[in-house]
Amino acid sequence: MLTLTLPRAPLPLRSLTWRVERWCLGKARNFPKNPGEAGKMNPWNEVPLPDVTCPFCGDFDCSHLLAIVDVTFNEWWEEGYMFDRVNEFRNLIEESFQRMLKSGSQPPPLANPELDQLWREVQDDFLNAKETSATGHPPEFSLDSIALNRLLIELLTKAGAAHLDAVDDWGAAGFASTMSVLYAKDPPSVFNVAFKELKRLLA
Repeated sequence: MLTLTLPRAPLPLRSLTWRVERWCLGKARNFPKNPGEAGKMNPWNEVPLPDVTCPFCGDFDCSHLLAIVDVTFNEWWEEGYMFDRVNEFRNLIEESFQRMLKSGSQPPPLANPELDQLWREVQDDFLNAKETSATGHPPEFSLDSIALNRLLIELLTKAGAAHLDAVDDWGAAGFASTMSVLYAKDPPSVFNVAFKELKRLLA
């Protein structure tokens, strides 16, 4: 019997090594002597993302902050309501895909292009794994985190989040990131709306 195993690894998050490297490079910057002069600091004691402020209160790291996603390095910052709950979306998709694979059904293209891409890739991996299952190793599947992050940002934006684009350019040549920063007047409410929409797309 073919056993389907999906890895439970979380979405890419900032590692300790990354923080140390980033901190060392950031030391070359001219930080304000008094952190309060630059508003709230991010985890590496750097100035906040340039020109990014909450559209609801004018702050940076506030109660309205839903998520900060480093699109270039495909990672989620620890700030924001979504950080502790982002994998609930991933788990829902994985559980739904498990049921679809085990049932052997061939659903029509899913309504959301990013979600449909995730499904087709998992389906292809599953079929390839069946051909090599004689090795005795259960097939493992992982979701394309780039497509997954695009999907989550899209769902949250459609649910009412304010989506701000930014560039995190922190002083070293070649070390700059395109960022997606999302704020919401009521982050839990936006989360719930986006989660319900994902359930509908997977139904």
